[in-house]
Amino acid sequence: NDILYKYASREGYKKNEIKLIEQTESAVLNDINNRIGIQQLFRLIEEIPSIKCVIVFEISRIARRPDVLYKVRDYLLERKIQLICIKPEIRLLDENNNFSQSANLIFSIFSSLAESEGFIRKERFARAKNKMKEQGKKFGGATIFGYVKNKDKYMELHPEHAQIVSDIFNHY
Repeated sequence: NDILYKYASREGYKKNEIKLIEQTESAVLNDINNRIGIQQLFRLIEEIPSIKCVIVFEISRIARRPDVLYKVRDYLLERKIQLICIKPEIRLLDENNNFSQSANLIFSIFSSLAESEGFIRKERFARAKNKMKEQGKKFGGATIFGYVKNKDKYMELHPEHAQIVSDIFNHY
């Protein structure tokens, strides 16, 4: 947040003019209609017509899916709202408030990179989850009824629920 505030300040914006959206959500799985942060952005723009600039740290903070990224980009372009990405530095609009073709090219490249990074992370998490599962360890998600996760992330029978699970299994 400090980086965004400092950058916005250098761009001439005062702290009371800055609206921060801090919604954390999956940038890979959600489409644009299910992205709460993007919907907040769209609502702010509709409610405050004086918004002329959106600043993000990097493109993947908007989304990792190109279809979502391009919808956000097009939404901003239709309203002549500048999109500034800090890393790498991208400004969609040039000094004449026109769509910059070089920014479009960079945007396209980094949209693809953001998508690839999302797929790589998803595969990496799946491998880690499978490896821990093979070791009898718990990795994310809800713990199955009748079990607990110990400090080393191994699954153990829950001392109070184990009998219930056993009874259900035997009755089945």
